[in-house]
Amino acid sequence: FRMHNLIKPISICMCTYNGEKYIKDQITSILNQTYIHLVKEIIICDSEIGDVMMKEVIAYCNPLYKNNVIKHIFSENNISAKRNAGIKAASTENIIFIDDDCVPGKDFIINHLKYLNRSSNTIFCGVVEFDKGLINSSNYIKYKSCRQKSDKLSIDEDIGEYLDFTKIITMNMSCSKKLIMDKNLYFDEEFLGYGMEDNEFGWRVQGQRVMIQKCTARIVHHEINDFDSFCRKIYHIARDGMPKFMQKQLVPQYTFQKDL
Repeated sequence: FRMHNLIKPISICMCTYNGEKYIKDQITSILNQTYIHLVKEIIICDSEIGDVMMKEVIAYCNPLYKNNVIKHIFSENNISAKRNAGIKAASTENIIFIDDDCVPGKDFIINHLKYLNRSSNTIFCGVVEFDKGLINSSNYIKYKSCRQKSDKLSIDEDIGEYLDFTKIITMNMSCSKKLIMDKNLYFDEEFLGYGMEDNEFGWRVQGQRVMIQKCTARIVHHEINDFDSFCRKIYHIARDGMPKFMQKQLVPQYTFQKDL
């Protein structure tokens, strides 16, 4: 890819709920990265932190963010509503999505940009890693890390595999704002609580013949749950998320390697 094609500014949409523990590290990591000048704004989509905490966060990051704008917007306590609010608030052509417990790795921005530069009709999903200390201290995190390894890309790998809706990673994702708007691919705000809103989004994305592709942008997910919490999440997915998903009048799913 050519560097001079990466002149378009981008927005980073960060969804948060009780995210005070990591949000300073997250913003600091973003603002310390190469090509930070291409980030026009960081949009913090919040339902809980409040103005006082955000003023402290911005003051902490002030020496770093210079000409970059940190926007703080409020939304319902619903991950879909937060992401939609971020999409609507973005003033740039491309958006990167990240959650409040995910700290971006080295070259996170440029690795998303080089993929966005190739296609405006693709949703790009990055790589999820876990803190080494958590891996060593928790069998649950070690298990989750092992599950992720098979999906990792080499940092030198040029073209990532195509993903289906079950493997979409919305906590580390980028796309064109125009793509979302033109195809009405906003997140479904009827999904409350935990689970399936991302898969339902991915299903509709594929139904619109939009590709979902792996990219090399990395995050470290500071997973704070234990195995019991994970089991409760699965219970709520089965009780609430999956029935809602099955009730939707879903468009047909396409396999891009065959249909496009």
